[in-house]
Amino acid sequence: MQLGAVAAFALVPYPLTAAPTTYDVKFWEASTVPHAIKALYGDKKPIKSDAVKIIAYDFAANNRKIPMNIVSDLSAKSVSLFQDANPQSAIALWTLNEHSIIDFQARVKVQSKGVPVTFTVIVEANDGNLYYATHSIDVAKGGCIDSYSKL
Repeated sequence: MQLGAVAAFALVPYPLTAAPTTYDVKFWEASTVPHAIKALYGDKKPIKSDAVKIIAYDFAANNRKIPMNIVSDLSAKSVSLFQDANPQSAIALWTLNEHSIIDFQARVKVQSKGVPVTFTVIVEANDGNLYYATHSIDVAKGGCIDSYSKL
């Protein structure tokens, strides 16, 4: 008899895993994507790469569940996901091992003000370089603005 399990989760700006290397804990509190990336990876400059992809719709009618896939064939130490709409820009940090496959599915909740939200994924490759991709999504106005004001 085989047993299987399925896990589902929503991504919110909250530390999900331990970081792969030493980092400034303020990375979770950073209000901009560049500040979060600097706090996590230091002065390393990410390189735009077609080897990293965010697969998502260009429009999201429901800002409480924006589905996306993050994929890459790179051999990597970590993958991080950021956005530019919520008060804290870091969404998730995945720590990988040599057997990891980068093919993540996420559903993200963002506050929307009727302007496109840009998602950024950074892959910290085993070669020491940072590779990134971005994807902008037009998100319907409304959503979790009230949720954040109550924090």
